[in-house]
Amino acid sequence: TNMFRDCVNMVECDLTGLDVSKSKSGHMMFYNCSRLTSLDCSSFDTSNMDDMSNMFDGCTKLTTVGDIRFNTAKVLNMSSMFANCNNLASVNMESFDTTKVSNMQEMFSNCFRLTQLDISNFVFDNTINTSKMFYSATSLNTIITPRDWNMNTVQNMESMFDTCFSLANLDISGMKLRIVQNMKNLFNQCKSITSIDFPDTVTSQSLLQISGMFNMCYTLTYANLSALNVNRVTDFTGIFFDDTALVEVDLAGWALSSTQKVVTQNMFYNCRSLTTVFVG
Repeated sequence: TNMFRDCVNMVECDLTGLDVSKSKSGHMMFYNCSRLTSLDCSSFDTSNMDDMSNMFDGCTKLTTVGDIRFNTAKVLNMSSMFANCNNLASVNMESFDTTKVSNMQEMFSNCFRLTQLDISNFVFDNTINTSKMFYSATSLNTIITPRDWNMNTVQNMESMFDTCFSLANLDISGMKLRIVQNMKNLFNQCKSITSIDFPDTVTSQSLLQISGMFNMCYTLTYANLSALNVNRVTDFTGIFFDDTALVEVDLAGWALSSTQKVVTQNMFYNCRSLTTVFVG
């Protein structure tokens, strides 16, 4: 914990031979090492670590972390692990075991230079929080997702892809959601995404917040939200706000109670291309 925190003038760091095998926490290990440009962690034995939150947070000059071979089998917290690594261009996470991770909040937030991420090996079986996981990763074009994307324990997905301006390739066909409560601003300002089709495995009856979900998604032409259970949602504000290319929306599965008081302000504001809305 805090091992090299705020070493703001450290440019290089040779950690060959450093034994961290007994360390239980990598929390803020390199936090705010704002001049650090490269780091080789390939020799790290992290088999006893259960916390990697904010590990590289604020390493604004870091372009690569080398060949990461972290043993993450015991890790519970990866929140903000690479947050604010503004110049990080790539990260290889093939060795990551996320089976026990409960918190992935802001894991890659403000990683402005990342263009592709492969999280196909990630397991979300015990994950509760993925809010702002990719927030403001503005160059991120492709996220390779798990074929069986089981997120049935996730409760908070607010702003998970918020401000991913370049995101065009995202396969959510394997996504499973059973108890998620918050999907507010989920794809807010995803200005390159063209279609979204939530699978029937998105069945959460706990859903409370979806406002701003596709706010200012200027290239979005088709959205199928039929699978979402909105029986407990009361605020639909700006879900498709300013989606000027949107042509078709499928809400056929939505069933609103006659006693349900809802706010629909700006729900389809300025959707000038919209021709078809299917409703339940």
